[in-house]
Amino acid sequence: MRERLQHIISGAVQVIPLSSLIRLTGVRTVLPFYHAVSDVDLPHLKHLYPIITTRLFEKQLDFLLRRYRPASYEILLRESLPEGRYFILTFDDGLRQVHDVVAPILLRKGIPATFFLNTGFIDNRAMFYRLKVSLLIEQLLTAKTTALENDVKAACERYGIEYRQPQDVKNITEGQKQLLDELTEIDFQHYLVNEQPYLTTEQVHRLRQQGFTVGAHSVTHPYFPALSQEERIRETLESVRTVKKEFSMNDGLFSFPYTDYEIGTGFFDAIRPEVLLSFGTANLKRDCIASNFQRIPMELPGKEDAEQLVKMQYLLHLIKKTIGKSTIQRHEWL
Repeated sequence: MRERLQHIISGAVQVIPLSSLIRLTGVRTVLPFYHAVSDVDLPHLKHLYPIITTRLFEKQLDFLLRRYRPASYEILLRESLPEGRYFILTFDDGLRQVHDVVAPILLRKGIPATFFLNTGFIDNRAMFYRLKVSLLIEQLLTAKTTALENDVKAACERYGIEYRQPQDVKNITEGQKQLLDELTEIDFQHYLVNEQPYLTTEQVHRLRQQGFTVGAHSVTHPYFPALSQEERIRETLESVRTVKKEFSMNDGLFSFPYTDYEIGTGFFDAIRPEVLLSFGTANLKRDCIASNFQRIPMELPGKEDAEQLVKMQYLLHLIKKTIGKSTIQRHEWL
């Protein structure tokens, strides 16, 4: 049944014009987001999600420019949007490629953007454990001996993780991430120093000088639904305060790491004095929190055609709207 529905939706996307979907849904502003753009191999990312090439990135931007006007986050602060369609571009995780690759393209095309930073990783002080997972998979796939794989199997067994192939290390959870640092065959600190996967303070200042805005993406990129309310608030406000102070941002902007699923109204009440706008990853869904906006992930396997990807989200939104599921509702106590 699910496969049949997906087939029907895919067929409908091919024939229904985007203008009709915009009219039917009433959604005139979209918020596409990325992590990195690169034409070179990025072992710390390649096993997590597709890496968008510069050619594909420009192709996707050209589609957005044909159908929407580029806008900065400030447009979301207006009580009513001016006539027209808009797209607001953002990037998560504060990766170096937004400075080296993305910014020059956006400047050439006249597109504003906001880059969300994990403040604990700026200047390559530490590495998000999922990047370590990608590096470990790469090492396992290219290792010339079985020593590393044997150590990984033994470590996974200690943590109750079934290991049969390199991709299985993706099952390492945040609570098990110390497993990665127990593997002495991989020097993650050496990789941080030599490859510099994250933005430096100097690079962020340069992005600000170029007219881009920056926001917070938490301190350490934890999975918020698994945190206590106190930890959620601390991760949020500490990162927001750092970004505002260090990079001269008057407005507190925050994008949720992973997702804002199951985050209740109490959290938004607690951060509201210091966070002007926040952003999730639930595509075109609306939110019962007026200052929280959902974005469209653009780095999806097999979804390189930006028009088809965006139209798919419009169609799914329309279906959810007909059954009353197009707006995220939140419990007060969470």
